[in-house]
Amino acid sequence: LDPLESDGHVTLSNVKLNTFWPSLRDRFRFDILSGAVLVDARYHFDTSAAPVNLQLHEGKFVLSDFRLSTAGDHDPVMAVPTLAIEGIRLDLPKREVGIGTIALSSAEIRAWLAEDGAMNFKSLFAPVGGTQEDPGDPAVEPGQPWSVEVRAIEVMKSQVAFEDRSLKTPVLLAIEDLHVTVNGLQVPLRGSLPVSAAFRLNQQGTVESKGTLQLDPLQAALALKLVHIGLRPFQPYLDRTMQVDIRAGELELDGELAYRSRHDPEPMLRYTGQVGVNNLHVADGASAQEFLGWTALALNKV
Repeated sequence: LDPLESDGHVTLSNVKLNTFWPSLRDRFRFDILSGAVLVDARYHFDTSAAPVNLQLHEGKFVLSDFRLSTAGDHDPVMAVPTLAIEGIRLDLPKREVGIGTIALSSAEIRAWLAEDGAMNFKSLFAPVGGTQEDPGDPAVEPGQPWSVEVRAIEVMKSQVAFEDRSLKTPVLLAIEDLHVTVNGLQVPLRGSLPVSAAFRLNQQGTVESKGTLQLDPLQAALALKLVHIGLRPFQPYLDRTMQVDIRAGELELDGELAYRSRHDPEPMLRYTGQVGVNNLHVADGASAQEFLGWTALALNKV
């Protein structure tokens, strides 16, 4: 027992989050309506060295039947049937965390841009009352930074309902059957990440993308394909500056997209490939007379 040393296996199963949530509710702007947690890991612990040696391996964290809402509301803004984090390892003396996979399946999210231009989740997770640092508190010297490595992040069969309420006429966008993969994430950030994404937009359109993404500085090189993207839902964005009414139309893209947040000497945004607009009908916003339209227009090698 001196020094204390232990090797073992710990498991917590079906821990209900709303069991202890009532005692924490006043500290947050959201409510946890339901949710259960499973934690499983093997560990090694000893106090013979400083800092304490804690090792975790073969760890697993599973969140199930999770529903989160705005405080006082029973309509969830986030519903997560399953979030599984597997292959967890921790080395406390080295400040290293490794994760095999993070998998999110069949999630449903309601997001909106408020009239003041702020996302609903920004205020939802803002601290209640705020906190201020005591100027008399001694400064804490930073130690060795933590490093985190995640082999794969997967989002499957999820959906997002988005509403832009900052406009006079709100824009409604429905993202369905969302699939996203990100491989090789490391913190501190370094290098580019292989990424892919695909989803249906407003039932009729599809978006597919695959390539690389770098987070710091932000830049992306993606193959992008858009099929049957309806233009009518985006009409409220034109209403702010133009007297035109897009009654119908579909956007098609098939090409390569490059973005750089630091664009000198390269362009900040560049697209090369095919562009098409089909079944377009545009009317004058004042007279309601149609003045532009075609069945199909395709531009190659843009």
